[in-house]
Amino acid sequence: MKNKSKVKLWIGVVLSVIVTVVSLNYVIDPLWVFSHSNALNNKQPVFNERQQKTNKLYFGLATGETQKYDSLMIGSSRGAMFDQNDFDGMKLFNYSANNMEPWEYSGWIEVAKKIKGSDFKNIVIALDFFSAQNKAGEVTNPEELPESYLQRAQEKLYPYRSLLSLDTANNAFKGLMKAVRSPGVEYYNRQNVKVATQVSAEQRDQYIQWNIEDHQKDFGENYRYNTDWVNLLETLKTQNPTTNFIILTTPVSKIWFDEFVNPKHLDDYKRWLKETVGVFGKVHHFMYMNSVTKNVDNFFDAHHVYQRVTQMMAKKVSMDARDSNKTLLDDFGLVLTPKSIKAYLAGLKVTR
Repeated sequence: MKNKSKVKLWIGVVLSVIVTVVSLNYVIDPLWVFSHSNALNNKQPVFNERQQKTNKLYFGLATGETQKYDSLMIGSSRGAMFDQNDFDGMKLFNYSANNMEPWEYSGWIEVAKKIKGSDFKNIVIALDFFSAQNKAGEVTNPEELPESYLQRAQEKLYPYRSLLSLDTANNAFKGLMKAVRSPGVEYYNRQNVKVATQVSAEQRDQYIQWNIEDHQKDFGENYRYNTDWVNLLETLKTQNPTTNFIILTTPVSKIWFDEFVNPKHLDDYKRWLKETVGVFGKVHHFMYMNSVTKNVDNFFDAHHVYQRVTQMMAKKVSMDARDSNKTLLDDFGLVLTPKSIKAYLAGLKVTR
């Protein structure tokens, strides 16, 4: 009888654990497999943006949401800070993710097109100078290929396996804690919008110091401009011949700009702008010294701005810099074209 009681006890424990894990994973849904939203899952942890956003697009087919998107945004963590709803005249999906490199963009755009079943009317690309360096342009781990993320989402048992996963439960618990305690510096809501919370000046300054220390080698002495930059951009145009490309550069703080751009890599910075304008014909430029980038309060670290800044950028870009709203700063945002680029570059001088 004792053995039977122990077996029943263990069965009860196991079932309780399974029910708890499944319930937590479903309610919080950190992998964005389901469409429900509630007070407990509206502050999602940032842990695997590529899979989360691929799932959002793929499983959005069932609700009809994915079919509504006519525009796509692609970029790194700086692009991920944009609220996809801020682009006027576009139904845009923001596919940007932490550490996404330009040589990856082609693959991710193709995945998004495959899910949607058609081309996008507009593709917004958020570029930054530091991603134009000469890095190995291939993914060596097959699990990290863009199509691998889609294949995982397409597996028939994927939604059910996600409910039973302890790894998913760990991230679900983190999401729960963001909802009931503190959201931390960054989180996603259920609408694929990444939110940065206001940090103290002391915390921001610490982040800036860490950023600069962490990137001294990559963006300092070891920086080498990608001489294949033009071909990389031309490939995107060739693969999307009917799409309107909207190119913007993302702002960085004056501290960061002075440390890694001017004077260390000013010539490469000029080349980057000239070649990008040469390929696309127009670039909405924000990565220069202006009233926004000189004010460190607009940043929560050395090179990521708050949503109040990306909102201004989205409005200016989607209105093609002709907005009459006086709340948009006049000195923030330039439109560089083949006609204007020469004079702009000539005015860039070493500042120290």
